[in-house]
Amino acid sequence: MNLLESLQMNNDLSQELIVEINKHIYKADALDKCDLLEAISKFSYIEEVREIFVSALNDENYLVRCTVCEIMACWPIGNAFELLFKIINYDQCEDVRFYAVGSLIILFENDRNKMLSNKQSFFTLFDQEKSKKVKIAYLLLFYFFDKDTEYIIQLLAFLNEKDYHLRCAVLHILQLVSVKDMASIILPALELRMKIEKSEAVRELLLSTIENLHENKER
Repeated sequence: MNLLESLQMNNDLSQELIVEINKHIYKADALDKCDLLEAISKFSYIEEVREIFVSALNDENYLVRCTVCEIMACWPIGNAFELLFKIINYDQCEDVRFYAVGSLIILFENDRNKMLSNKQSFFTLFDQEKSKKVKIAYLLLFYFFDKDTEYIIQLLAFLNEKDYHLRCAVLHILQLVSVKDMASIILPALELRMKIEKSEAVRELLLSTIENLHENKER
């Protein structure tokens, strides 16, 4: 049984497993690291695991850093806001910054006071941001600041971008949290895009986002 299988089979992390993780994770390739990080994220808070996650935020591979950003949205790392805020300030990879802002969106209610006290800093970062993909994520975050529908309208405008990756980014970010209070604006835009969308990847995301919105409206 390999290490990943052992982690999937166990309900608790023994010291022996933690030692094995620390031995393996630093020499593993990026995809194996991501699998290991996701596997240990199912366990409750342990300081040694927290240290692994924090260390992985400095990994040279962007996929590893993206994985940790996602994990921080749901694992009790303790200072997720501070770590994610540092990432959006300094990480050079747009995908990592995108995932970091996405996790901040998920954490908004839990860290509302910290978010609002740094509101101007977020706007400054948005103005400085060169990546359209990351700007897409910021727009949904800004909506939660004061529920200004203008941010949703600006976000939906990216559905008309020629680059299908940007259209995918809009749909990924809309699936992170419930936006059912804006369904009356979002659904018509998505359904209109579905009529003209040619990319199969975007069409699949459109369909799942539309279905999610309809389900949430009924709750």
